[in-house]
Amino acid sequence: MTDTPSDDRAGGAGGVREGLEAEVRWASPDPVEVALTARPGEVVALLGTDADLCGRVLQALAGMGPTHLGTVVLDGQAWDGGGRRRVPAAARSVGMVWPDPLLLPHLDVRTNVALVLDGGEAAQAAQERAEVWVTALGLAEVAGQRARGLTRGQAQRTSLARALVGEPRLLLLDRPLTGLAAPARAELRRLLVQGLRRFAGPVVVAVDDPVEAHAVADRLVLVEDGVVTQEGDLRSITRRPATPWAAEAGMNTFRGQVTDGRFATEDHTLHVTSAVRGPAIAAFAPAAVSLHRARPTGSPRNVWHAGVVAVDGQHGRVPD
Repeated sequence: MTDTPSDDRAGGAGGVREGLEAEVRWASPDPVEVALTARPGEVVALLGTDADLCGRVLQALAGMGPTHLGTVVLDGQAWDGGGRRRVPAAARSVGMVWPDPLLLPHLDVRTNVALVLDGGEAAQAAQERAEVWVTALGLAEVAGQRARGLTRGQAQRTSLARALVGEPRLLLLDRPLTGLAAPARAELRRLLVQGLRRFAGPVVVAVDDPVEAHAVADRLVLVEDGVVTQEGDLRSITRRPATPWAAEAGMNTFRGQVTDGRFATEDHTLHVTSAVRGPAIAAFAPAAVSLHRARPTGSPRNVWHAGVVAVDGQHGRVPD
């Protein structure tokens, strides 16, 4: 790692400020100015109107792609500053997970994970270190299987294990749950949260679903048209949204038609008290939904029969 002059370190007499402090800026093709921070052990989710743009912000943090005009400082060490690249991507201690797992199809899971370790490390030691994360992410049963035979969820877990095994200082995840079916998505989300709890450094994850952002992250940063419009947890954002998109981002929304107090979608019908008629959007917070083993009695007017695919309880107690 490149040495950094003392005047580039934050914190002054109090010492180096730990964590990530970054401002990613570029002027073309579309103007972007995204400032974010992440403390050690904190998971920050980037949620934007343009998911690809959030992915490009992560690439800038990792030192990939065109040089941006902002700054990236990790634990007081400047990686980027004012358009002048200080530390190349290969020298940054970054673990990266992409939407595509990018595995070598002819190698098994354990070897795909171990490949990122230092070339001077003994092969046996590398395999043993890889085994720790392979087991932690529920891949022990397929550890010796070639990557070409994995399911999408297994491949993405292997990609996450590969990012973590090298003990990076910063972990970046670009839409890690994209393209997964609901059951595999829920399982990977659960394992992702478990893996992130074991990582001591700052984490930034780009997501395309606000509920998933809430499930995996401590804090959300909303990006609209290339700028940060709001940040906080999902509850605070939906209670006091700064923009119309933020108001909708954390809600369940349905489009349909209102006729005589009934809101009809393609699959459901809701009773509404609004006098609205014609095309409309119904929006309600996830917290407004309650689950019952039997049909509830009393005040509920909108009751749907449904099956539970998965229960995600890391942000609260799950009822028995």
